[in-house]
Amino acid sequence: MPIGCRNAIPHGKHYRITVNRSYWKLLEIVPDAMTSFEAFEDNETIAKVLNQFLGSLPPKQRNIFVKRYWHLQSIEKIADEYKLSTNNIKQILFRARKKLKNNLKKEGIII
Repeated sequence: MPIGCRNAIPHGKHYRITVNRSYWKLLEIVPDAMTSFEAFEDNETIAKVLNQFLGSLPPKQRNIFVKRYWHLQSIEKIADEYKLSTNNIKQILFRARKKLKNNLKKEGIII
C-alpha cells in the first residue's frame, strides 16, 4: 500500500484507496521528492538524510511531525494531545516541512 494511504474501502470487486491529505501536503512542499527518490539509486542515503532530519528536530516538533505524516493523525487530535491550537500545530508542521526541504536540497536529493 502506498505511503499515506489510510485504508482500502471495498468498492464492488475492487478496492478504492483513500489517501490522507497530509501526504499530499507533504508532497506540495517537496514536489520533486518522488521523482528524485525514484532516480536516486542509494536508498540508504535517503534513509540517512531522513533520520538525520528527524534527529535534528526538537522532540516535540519531531513527535508532531511523525504523528501527522507517519501515523496520519489529524491536526485537531494532535492539538488536543499537546494542548495547543490547531494554528500552532500547522505552524510547527510548516517549519518542519521547510527544514526537510532544505535538508533534501543540501544533500542533492531534490533540486
